[in-house]
Amino acid sequence: MASRKKGDMKLPTKVRVNGIDWTIEVDELALADSGRYAETSFKKQTITLSQRYAASRVRTSLLHELIHVAEDTLEGDERLTETQISTLAAHLYEAIFVGNPEVLAFLSAQETE
Repeated sequence: MASRKKGDMKLPTKVRVNGIDWTIEVDELALADSGRYAETSFKKQTITLSQRYAASRVRTSLLHELIHVAEDTLEGDERLTETQISTLAAHLYEAIFVGNPEVLAFLSAQETE
């Protein structure tokens, strides 16, 4: 997987979700006036992030956008609200990536069978 590097943070440039390849971009100007940390374009299949923020905010924002992409197959009342996605992203980030390295190791392990 290709990645960009800013400081010590490598940001991937591609991600596959639901069998679709998405491009991950950094565009400070596009997000500067919107007050957003990130945004997703379903038409262009791109996730755009701002790296002006702390690494944890950028990572949580990417996870947030990935949840939007993953839930795109849901319809109507099944879809999550923006608040639900923000809360879910923050809790998953903490539970998997920050507070429980053994969980991350388990989830990251390659299948051997």
